[in-house]
Amino acid sequence: MRILIVDDEKHVRQSMALALEDNHEVYTVEDGPKAYELIEKNMYDLVITDNNMPAMTGLELITKARLIAPDTAYILMTAYGNADQAVKALQNGVDDYFLKPIDIHELELRVQKIFKIRLLNSRETLSQQNQKG
Repeated sequence: MRILIVDDEKHVRQSMALALEDNHEVYTVEDGPKAYELIEKNMYDLVITDNNMPAMTGLELITKARLIAPDTAYILMTAYGNADQAVKALQNGVDDYFLKPIDIHELELRVQKIFKIRLLNSRETLSQQNQKG
């Protein structure tokens, strides 16, 4: 799975990439505008983004990116979350939402969950196409 990690904190990007790179193709970037440029040019299965970043919030990035990459899964993370923000994020197309600090084991579990959902959805789509043909 191709994963893009977006966070303005270098140590967060590096620790997440280190945790995921054994099983996934991982890319990192430090802000929303640069992430959007990458999403325009490349296909990612999953984008994991911090919400509170300069220039563009993670939720703004996801809202824009969904228009050009609707099949990509999105996880929003934040250190300043609350229930209202979580509900808003999920209503705006976020596939998962979690609070910082990041528990690496929990991150791996959530990424695996997204991977399994994507796999099931692709099998379902393939099955529907076979039934039509």
